[in-house]
Amino acid sequence: MNSVKSLTWLKGLVAFCCMVSIAAAFQPPTAGLQGVLPEVSPYDISLDEFEILPAEAEAWREWSDKTAFLVADLYEDAELDAAGQAELLSQLEARLAFMEKSLTDPAYKVLFDEFTILHGRVKRRVDLARAALDTLTLDPASITNDLRTSALDDLKKAVSTLTSAMNSRGSAGTGWLAYFKTEDLAGLTIDGENVVDTLTTSKNLFDGRDGFDETQKSFAMKTEFNNVATAVNAALEVWNMPPPEEYNPEALRTELGELIAAVERYEEHNLTADATAVKNYANSFGATALDNGELVKAVLQKHYLNHNVIFQASENFMSKMVSDPQTQSRGISEYISNARVSGSSNTNYNTYVNLRPNANIAEFELQLRGTVSTSTVSVVPDARIGSGGNHSFTATQRITFNGDKLSLYSEPSINVNVNNYTTSINTKADGTIFAETGRNRARQAIAARRGQTDSMTRNKITNEVMPKFRSEVPAKINQVNQDLESKLITKLKEQNLYPVARHTSTTENLLTLANTIMNDLKLGGDTPNIAPEIRDGALLHLHESAANNMLDGLGFAGRTMTEAEIRSEIEAKFSELLGKEFKFSEDTAPPATDEAPAEGETAEEGDEVITADTTFIFDDEDPIRVQFEANKILFIVRAGFRREGKDDLETQIITLPIKFSMKDNNTILLEADTPAVKSESGANVAQSNAIKKRILNSFPPRERERQIQLEREGQSTLTLNVEELSALNGWLKVYVK
Repeated sequence: MNSVKSLTWLKGLVAFCCMVSIAAAFQPPTAGLQGVLPEVSPYDISLDEFEILPAEAEAWREWSDKTAFLVADLYEDAELDAAGQAELLSQLEARLAFMEKSLTDPAYKVLFDEFTILHGRVKRRVDLARAALDTLTLDPASITNDLRTSALDDLKKAVSTLTSAMNSRGSAGTGWLAYFKTEDLAGLTIDGENVVDTLTTSKNLFDGRDGFDETQKSFAMKTEFNNVATAVNAALEVWNMPPPEEYNPEALRTELGELIAAVERYEEHNLTADATAVKNYANSFGATALDNGELVKAVLQKHYLNHNVIFQASENFMSKMVSDPQTQSRGISEYISNARVSGSSNTNYNTYVNLRPNANIAEFELQLRGTVSTSTVSVVPDARIGSGGNHSFTATQRITFNGDKLSLYSEPSINVNVNNYTTSINTKADGTIFAETGRNRARQAIAARRGQTDSMTRNKITNEVMPKFRSEVPAKINQVNQDLESKLITKLKEQNLYPVARHTSTTENLLTLANTIMNDLKLGGDTPNIAPEIRDGALLHLHESAANNMLDGLGFAGRTMTEAEIRSEIEAKFSELLGKEFKFSEDTAPPATDEAPAEGETAEEGDEVITADTTFIFDDEDPIRVQFEANKILFIVRAGFRREGKDDLETQIITLPIKFSMKDNNTILLEADTPAVKSESGANVAQSNAIKKRILNSFPPRERERQIQLEREGQSTLTLNVEELSALNGWLKVYVK
């Protein structure tokens, strides 16, 4: 009896444990990131790395130390469960948000460089850790609802943008809205009964655009329509998504751990093999995750596959680029009704750019603004009237730019402000007692005809400006597009540097062109460093991933080359890319002969390791790399050396830091720091010192002008001044005005 009861109890316990095990498969793992993140903080965000705040920012030491300990706890506190990790990540996210706000506030300028470095390093790790934790703790029941909510939000934003664009065109635009049934799309809800039917109908309508005639098709393929079509397809895909299949949390934890380990290897070494591993995870991760890996892949896209060449130009800078002031003077001699009009006209005009906010494509107005000053005398049978005019006009052409091509967005228009005034009145009654009466009658006649006179002036200015504006702007746009294709796009494609992704946008003051230069085995960029928005000038952000993709194009991997051959091929490559001859300046050349020891000195062992005749044996992978860190450009060369009559020297990893500073208002100073040299077999002090000595002799301090002369075809040369240079967190920033 007791044994039966015991057996029954045991069966019940087993059944309960089985139920708990099954339920646990769909419960947030309490271990969270334990075993997924490294057990020790990565070196570049370790406690020591937070000791970079300048002396004048000593007041921030406690804040920095607290942040450093939070980062350390994320990796090293074995007692934190998933809930504790989530809370710790929230604290770190709050500190990152404070950094982001500070980096746009001039009051924190003393901390800009250090905050930029720390923010970038910590932000990438925190975002990835948050995505991993959220993936591990996903609730299957809420995934579908979240995905549908997000898809509908994106769809409604796209529909709203299209609606605004079409409403601005009157009945012609609203007709397109009715055709594509946008009201039905805007009214969709998560729990609606006919969502799939509505989305399917909309998809069929957008797919049917291929059958339109060329004029209709050209209009219906505008960005606003395409964005709605894309959002419809994405929403339909979400609604048709099958429910999550069997979930294996341990397999997910293993895959997440391997992914994060690959990311950390790339962070530390920046090598192709590590980049390829991360790229593969970005493409394939998700088979074990309930959300198909969307959270994690979004972070990889944001921080490792993002745009890596970004150009920003202020409205004022763009206006300077197109500026071409002109003055025209002409005599006036004509008959208007019964009046003979004579005098002179002076017109001053220039070209400007007016940016228009558009998050989807760069949009701006090319404006021709001018003033017309006239001085005339009108002679009629009974009077002589002196007149003056100060008029202004603005001719406008809206243009879009998608990164490859400029396009006319709408018909050109003109606005004319007329200001005619009378300077003198003489009549036949002058000199008689009826003089004032005669002038009053003339004034009344002038006033009565003022509206007609102003209209005639407005039409005359319009007729003089618009025909030329209508013809010259499209011709100029066409020429610019041809030059872009022949002088830039074709060359980039030939050099395998054509962007795999690009995006253009505009705000009221800033145009942004963002490009991703990346091959199949490499990664892209991170989000750009946070900084105050420029109000003038132009800014180039170049990520080290783009620079390294360009260096790969040199084709040095696995080759054996002399210094002369290296220089020659680099010059040829740059000449081909720039479309004009490129030569290294004299001061960039290494010494032609090696220095003999000074009197009383003896040659050190290994001094002959690198000479002017040394041949480089470049590594098969990553022969030349750059990194942008701590306001230095780090050149990393992996090469062995072939020496006449001696054994080849094994592959050395040589890191040469180049630092830069603004010496004065006209000069940038470039200086080499002591290089680091290491090899796989261990240190040979004499050889390392010889290599360092040779490199430093080849890179004496150099000065470069801060002024850049920008030639403009058919216009005056524009002088740009380099206002700021920085190399932080993987980004090289060049700011010019």
